[in-house]
Amino acid sequence: MAVPQTKAELLNAIETEFAKLERELDGIPPAGFAEPSLDGHAKGTMMSVGDLVAYLTGWGELVVKWIEWDEQGLPVDFPETGYKWNELGRLAQKFYGDYRALPPSELLSRLAASKDALVALIAGA
Repeated sequence: MAVPQTKAELLNAIETEFAKLERELDGIPPAGFAEPSLDGHAKGTMMSVGDLVAYLTGWGELVVKWIEWDEQGLPVDFPETGYKWNELGRLAQKFYGDYRALPPSELLSRLAASKDALVALIAGA
């Protein structure tokens, strides 16, 4: 996929790729959602599909926070308060833990909500 060059291309790419992700996730039974079957975001770790969705949700919500804080004139602590750019594996672990207790349906709803918030911010820019 080419890198989007316009706002319209970016919005289309987000919707297209998110729809593909949703189709893939719909095919995973709830029991398989928690099974560590993927390479993790930190070296030498494994993650579940649920962890991957938590990671995507965490980053989506974090980007929304950056934009909203910046628009309000608040200082943005990149990448997140208490984390440095060379600690993204640790931040991934935080995202896994933040959402681990959610059932798959609720976690998927949070992911969709973070995508919708990003789309709204981009569309309004």
